[in-house]
Amino acid sequence: MNRFLYSSFLLAALSLAAVSCGEKEPVWVEPTHTMTVEQSDLVFEPLGGSSSFTVKAENPFTVATDRDWCTAVASGSEVAVTVTANPHNETRYARVNLTSGDEKLGITVQQAGIIVKGFTPADTILNGNQHALKYNYTSNSGTLVISSPQEWITVAQADGAVTITVASNADGVRKGLVNYELGSLKGSFDIKQYPTFSVTTDWTPAYKGKSIYQDVVKEIFAIDVDPAAMGKTYGTLLLSKADFDAKGQTMNDYITFTGWSDALDGMKAKMEGGKTLSEVLYTDSVVDTLAAADYPAGDWYLIAVGLTAEGEPTGKYAATLLSNAAATYASWLGTWAATDDRGFNFTLTIAQKEAGVSYTVSGLKGHDLPMNALYNADGTLSLTGSSTSGIITTPYASGTYEYSTLYTLGAYSRNNTSTVLTGASYKIGFGAQQGGANAVLMGHWTKVSNNWCPFVQLLLRGNGKNNGTTSFTNRVLDRAYLPLTLVKQ
Repeated sequence: MNRFLYSSFLLAALSLAAVSCGEKEPVWVEPTHTMTVEQSDLVFEPLGGSSSFTVKAENPFTVATDRDWCTAVASGSEVAVTVTANPHNETRYARVNLTSGDEKLGITVQQAGIIVKGFTPADTILNGNQHALKYNYTSNSGTLVISSPQEWITVAQADGAVTITVASNADGVRKGLVNYELGSLKGSFDIKQYPTFSVTTDWTPAYKGKSIYQDVVKEIFAIDVDPAAMGKTYGTLLLSKADFDAKGQTMNDYITFTGWSDALDGMKAKMEGGKTLSEVLYTDSVVDTLAAADYPAGDWYLIAVGLTAEGEPTGKYAATLLSNAAATYASWLGTWAATDDRGFNFTLTIAQKEAGVSYTVSGLKGHDLPMNALYNADGTLSLTGSSTSGIITTPYASGTYEYSTLYTLGAYSRNNTSTVLTGASYKIGFGAQQGGANAVLMGHWTKVSNNWCPFVQLLLRGNGKNNGTTSFTNRVLDRAYLPLTLVKQ
């Protein structure tokens, strides 16, 4: 057994020695290149084009590219590479692959993206004036081409410069298109132009003074519409002069860029119950009121702005500066030319009764009968009735009357009828100044039998004898129809 193991080990060792002595160290052999090119990459401008390179090869070769915008064609030893225009701003890359037998080579193709400096197209909103939009630009892709299908948009071009001229707009809002092209870079942008805003005589904004309704003092505003302008829709806006001054703009610029939109927002706020904009826009004269607390003392602009049913401005507006300074007690004193609602003219004289508190008002329809009035803290005047005795001559009752008692009364309207209430128990008129030289004396809403009713007339009514012979009782001897407009003399 031992002799056998020894022989086996010896045989294995001799065999290993024989193998080791016969092995040689491997030698690296540099492969032989049978295909070469004279350059490693190709560079193209954004507009694209063609270029070629030479291939040296001992055997035939094939050519292919890995991008569809890059093509390569071999003709003999020449390879022509063509790239299309690059429509993007970014540089892009492709590879031309050459194959000859087992040997492969690659050429990198690089194409620059379009670079334009100084031209930044974007949708633009302009006012109605003429505008010249100028761009000085540089580009690696040739000349910028700009055009517009609108006649009111014209384009002038020169080397490295383009001017887009937008004509003035006297009509409504309009929208135009501007197309641009630079190589394969194509696009467009919009120009929206509002009309040239101008003051119109279609509407006359006015402040009508104060009124009182159910014991709440209201400020009255009105827009009087020229009959020839009927159907021209508009919205209204009330803006404090302090807020307007803070904007640092002319009225025209404010209306152009902000005011028409502010008026539109105000009208949209009235679109309750499913109403459309066309249903809330005004087409006729309108009277509106605000609580006195919403119209504090100061100067305000009352503005009417033309708006279409689509919510676009028409370019027409009217604005009036209003003053809401409270009238003083003294500003009511004096003589006023009065006109009642039926066009009858007379003179009212307002005199001091209790300084700072009350007045006597005489001259209603030319009669000396004095009425009483109270001065209110907000600068308004409340008219109350009075009674006296004497002689009155009036064309209204056709005669001369000697009366024992003559009342100043208020007649209120209810269900198309008039009912008389004594002025001693009710305020029968409410006066408010519209500036120091103008005022209005209007009816006063009063509560009668739990119903609110407006006074519509001032009555002179009394007891006495006609021409000293015929007795009369509670006869209306004269009347004035409210409201009365007053002008300081």
